[in-house]
Amino acid sequence: MLKQKILAWLTREERMQKYPFLRRFFWKRGPLYRRLEQMAARVRKKEVITVAFMVLDLPCWKCDSVFRLMQQHPRFRPIIWIVPEPQIKSEAERRRSLADMRTYFAARQYCVAEFYTLEQMRAAFAPDIVFLAKGSVIATDYDVWMMSQELVCYVPYCFQNSTGMDFVYGQENQVWRNFYTTPGIKKLAESVMTNGGCNVAVTGSPVADLYLPLAEVPAKPVWRPCSEGMKRIIWAPHWSVGEVSWFTVATFLDVAEGMLHLAEKYADRVQWAFKPHPLLRDTLYRHPDWGKERTDAYYEAWAALPNAQLETGAYVELFKQSDAMVHDSGSFIMEYLLVNKPCLYLQRSGGFQDFNEDTLRALECYRKGQTLQDVEAFILDLLSDNPDALADRRSRYRQKYLLPPSGRTSAELIVSEILKDR
Repeated sequence: MLKQKILAWLTREERMQKYPFLRRFFWKRGPLYRRLEQMAARVRKKEVITVAFMVLDLPCWKCDSVFRLMQQHPRFRPIIWIVPEPQIKSEAERRRSLADMRTYFAARQYCVAEFYTLEQMRAAFAPDIVFLAKGSVIATDYDVWMMSQELVCYVPYCFQNSTGMDFVYGQENQVWRNFYTTPGIKKLAESVMTNGGCNVAVTGSPVADLYLPLAEVPAKPVWRPCSEGMKRIIWAPHWSVGEVSWFTVATFLDVAEGMLHLAEKYADRVQWAFKPHPLLRDTLYRHPDWGKERTDAYYEAWAALPNAQLETGAYVELFKQSDAMVHDSGSFIMEYLLVNKPCLYLQRSGGFQDFNEDTLRALECYRKGQTLQDVEAFILDLLSDNPDALADRRSRYRQKYLLPPSGRTSAELIVSEILKDR
């Protein structure tokens, strides 16, 4: 009787919500946790572990350093698993995305499984571990609830920005391991996740590995040749035009035509890379004021400018070789700080504001604006070569929040976590 009263007191909803350790305690005594840990023990005893990395589109592929490390490791057999992005409805846009992925992975001679269903994947490769592409709530044939025979891991395709939505409604509570960027993000996850964050490991983001000094090898230029002294600026607009997402940050509708005008106005002094979010074109196709014809014409206008280029694929070298960026993205708030270049963040009036502490600190490293006049002032400041007042702040943030912990790469920490306790 006393035991039942104590259990009822401990499991009362408000206490479970307030104390993450209670959620972790009861989760670890549940059937899902026991099944996953038993599977992990079996997988860790295998001589060769087959790992499938699900990829929905190339810009969201953030595990390249993990894949390459596993290629070199005797205990892993990594496979790229290409799956069409379910959020892209346009068949033409989907074909473009798939073509980009084929070209990228073929050039690297990665082992690729394309369009396999889960059952086909099991029959052909029998993966022990699957890395999810997104922790999405969108029901598909490729989500964690379908993968009872595999250990599922999740590396966020973006740096997490919010104070809760990233962890509550997706698949993160169900996977075997979530590999997150910082202790702050882990603490936030523990406070809101159903399982109290018991499946979270802090490893930094694998994309940060690509910006480390050890990763710096001579790379071919990815920008078009330009006149000496021209500044190379990236414009990276988010996809959340209108009210199509809980994460509404996009300023595209306010500045789109004006940005083209600025590119033409400073054609002899600024080289531009138009780097739209991979979902923007498909979203504009369905927007009542844009549609396919206007959207395609707009993208083609950027590609046709002599001082501009359209970028829809991989972008790490684009970032490294740039001089500055203008954007309203979520993930790029942190990621562009890895190159420690000047950046202007365009803020949407009435847009998403529920940023977590890591993101708020990152935004302190930015110039901010809302209008085309703010963008032009940023351009003129770059062209004048005025001292970069935020450089030291960006450098400190990069060191404290973006580089993997323990002096090791994120890929090394992830592989170590997978093999632990053998």
